[in-house]
Amino acid sequence: MTSEAVLGFPSVTVRVLLGKRLCSDHDANIRVPPTANQAMQIGVAERIIGRWKSGGDECQMKPIIAMVLVAVSVTGCLTDSERLASPAGSDPLARPAAKYDGSWYKTNEWSGEYPDGFTMARNITTKIRGSLDVDAPKSISCVLRKGATYHPWNKKRVVSDRLEFASFTKIETYELDASFTIELRRQSNGDDTTIQFKKGDQWLYLVGLVEGTFLISFNETIYIAGQELYEKSTKVDSPVNGDESTYDEWLKLRCANGAVGWILFNEIKDSPDFTVPNTGGYGKASDL
Repeated sequence: MTSEAVLGFPSVTVRVLLGKRLCSDHDANIRVPPTANQAMQIGVAERIIGRWKSGGDECQMKPIIAMVLVAVSVTGCLTDSERLASPAGSDPLARPAAKYDGSWYKTNEWSGEYPDGFTMARNITTKIRGSLDVDAPKSISCVLRKGATYHPWNKKRVVSDRLEFASFTKIETYELDASFTIELRRQSNGDDTTIQFKKGDQWLYLVGLVEGTFLISFNETIYIAGQELYEKSTKVDSPVNGDESTYDEWLKLRCANGAVGWILFNEIKDSPDFTVPNTGGYGKASDL
């Protein structure tokens, strides 16, 4: 059975695959905002699928995390020097700095079930960077207006200010404490796969998702995993020392004065000028 639900705003189609143990013959095409991050896509999918519940339906929806495959690429990638080099004619603002080498995992979203964001507490003029580089000078003067909400869920501002969200997670190596078998889900196609881990096998932590799930890389394949794998593994090395960040969130925006550049969220999140985002329920955010 195939069903489609349309949410009534500009959208791209995503496919939700219900776990085979729940409902092997059901799938759905659900439309969500093209700017929605993975957490929002999953949340929207779960709520819509929940509408299909019926008392006698053996495929009755339970609170699960649906695997969302987006029709346009919003997935992450392992960064390396070759991929970071901008091709001729590409936007130099989108080129990450050398800091984000192959030891980082990049996604075009801010992760988490409730992603970060901010609402401006007052009109300000601040300095922002022209590139994804923490060492780049803050040379661009950017005017931000009171009440403006910068958040993946604020569809209007995402469009009007051409917002782009990017994040970099420091890759961590984990080693299995004992041999065991587990079912993981391939990121590429949503298929469940049984993996027989052996003691000493190593896997890479790439980025957190929602409700305790995360992406891993094992034998050059990316999977969605959960706490069971984490609890049976030990971190091999520490990626950084001291207070150095292991997760950076960047926002590219067009300022009120027309300037374009990047804001590093870690640097502004504690400023009184940048307050908690104005959200109105899951998946909704707006200007004040």
